[in-house]
Amino acid sequence: MRLKYSGRAGLAGIGAFARLPLCALLVVTLTGCDPVSLTVFGVGAATGVQHTLIGITYRTFTAPLARVRSAVNTALGQMAIEVYAEENIENGKRLKARVSGRDIEIELEALTPRTTRMRSTARNGPFMDSATATEIIIQTEKALAGG
Repeated sequence: MRLKYSGRAGLAGIGAFARLPLCALLVVTLTGCDPVSLTVFGVGAATGVQHTLIGITYRTFTAPLARVRSAVNTALGQMAIEVYAEENIENGKRLKARVSGRDIEIELEALTPRTTRMRSTARNGPFMDSATATEIIIQTEKALAGG
């Protein structure tokens, strides 16, 4: 049995209606190249932690700011991370710590009187350390559940 060459190659051999879903798929996947708004789903997604490709880790808690701040203290204490600075920001607090060459920054923002958004970053020189930032949020969540 011989195969006959039709002379068509690539997308030219696909009908117009078949090309439409393919083009739509390409457009959808190519628009995901924005590193700031693209959220990476992985281990953190299972715990409700969101990550961006630039290394910032977020979590919103249904708890007042003061309670989340207390849980952050507990989490950092368990991790042997000492806060060296704390400052007020609009609607919240910013904490700064340093451990093993990493600069850690935690922002707590009161979204409502009963809802607080936590943002955690850990930098190791020019590189982001998402694992450490995520662990701080996970330990804060555990402290909130226990207290």
